[in-house]
Amino acid sequence: MRKEEAEDFEARRRRGMRMLTRGASQAEVVHALGVTRQTVSRWAKMLVEDSGSWRAGKRGRPSTLTEQQLRRLDRLVRGRESQEHGFAQYRWSVVLVRDLIEREFGVRYESIPNVRRILREIGLFPGYGWRRIMFRRAHDSWERDGRPVPW
Repeated sequence: MRKEEAEDFEARRRRGMRMLTRGASQAEVVHALGVTRQTVSRWAKMLVEDSGSWRAGKRGRPSTLTEQQLRRLDRLVRGRESQEHGFAQYRWSVVLVRDLIEREFGVRYESIPNVRRILREIGLFPGYGWRRIMFRRAHDSWERDGRPVPW
């Protein structure tokens, strides 16, 4: 999820929680905010368990890499071959990026989906369903610019 999408969802979550607190039904919140029924149900459960917790701020685990490290990772990977960093493969893979993160920043990600999420955040990994389209665009760009495609 990109930063803008996360911020948008956080704003909708806060608005939904306010609506639920004021007595709106779950169905009204679903229709007003365009979120799923399961999401609103989870928000309602949060209100029952701890009515003030939703005001605490961002939800979810914070990223291990800082903004500065993410920018550096982008510079290390974008438009470069993995061989420039000592890897045997020509093209980048999620596993190679995970190994690069560990080597450069000392952070070990065991979960490949977490590395994919990081790559999506910095714009290096296409979202699901868009892979073929993004690959085609990247390939066209690569042919036009003569640069290697990062994935």
